[in-house]
Amino acid sequence: MFVTAHPSIGGLELRYALVVALVESQRTMSLDELGRTVESWGFEIGGRRGKTISAALRWERRRGRVLQVRRGHDRQGHVPRGSLHRMQRTIANRRAALRRAADPPGHEHWPDVA
Repeated sequence: MFVTAHPSIGGLELRYALVVALVESQRTMSLDELGRTVESWGFEIGGRRGKTISAALRWERRRGRVLQVRRGHDRQGHVPRGSLHRMQRTIANRRAALRRAADPPGHEHWPDVA
């Protein structure tokens, strides 16, 4: 699987990140909160952030993985365990790639040896 180290996120990976954020929060979140959460993970959401997030969530709502509580506020729907695992793994791999890209060459993080 090819994992890019570019911080911009969109499409499938953005949808995955939004679902993972909702599942991990265990609460209703606004579009702004979702955007800040994804950005706190090191990603950049291109275009008009609210519109981009809304479009991504629309796709997930049709599949029942996200439920709209009211305008601009969503919560987790039914996310099959296998799908959630795939989403979490994909986002974890992207975040790891971003961290590796941020480290200068030759300065890998080695565990401390006691």
